[in-house]
Amino acid sequence: MEAWAAITWTEARQITDLMELEAADMPDPGVTPQDYYRNAREREDLETAVLFLGHALPRYEGAAWAAHRLGEMAASCSLGQADRQALDHSLRWVGEPSEEHRRAAFRAHETATDGGPERLLSLAVFMTGGSLAPADLPPVLPEPALSGRLAACALIVAAHRSGDARTALLRSLELGEKVAARGLDALPIR
Repeated sequence: MEAWAAITWTEARQITDLMELEAADMPDPGVTPQDYYRNAREREDLETAVLFLGHALPRYEGAAWAAHRLGEMAASCSLGQADRQALDHSLRWVGEPSEEHRRAAFRAHETATDGGPERLLSLAVFMTGGSLAPADLPPVLPEPALSGRLAACALIVAAHRSGDARTALLRSLELGEKVAARGLDALPIR
């Protein structure tokens, strides 16, 4: 596995604290992020590995990773118009991360399928930064770990929707490892 140059955390515990794991599930002090992740993969705890990467990656990279994978998975399923719109707005934001596109993703999230991966993704995009409040009100910043958690959850839900969750999760993890190692260079930005 390549070194994770895009991940600035030095201990897995810093990331698992964001994940709000139970004390019994926390890694020992000094365990590196890559070692914790590798252990989850070896145990076939793929959902934990996805959640860990979602929290470990910088917000933009995490949302871009999830958007790219959901775009790939959407090619093999039929999305309703509102879900397609939420995915398209999220992908547009990845290609051009502007405030206008971030807010458009949020508006699209409101009509996407409740609990669906495209809705989770578009909300993850909205939570990457900037104010959550309307533009004419004082800024309200998102909780820092929320975007990564939503992006990872979008991937997990999409994997279970795919009919072959294990394969879909493994593909997401393979791409996530590349993003952790090479940053955005690992993704073809649309």
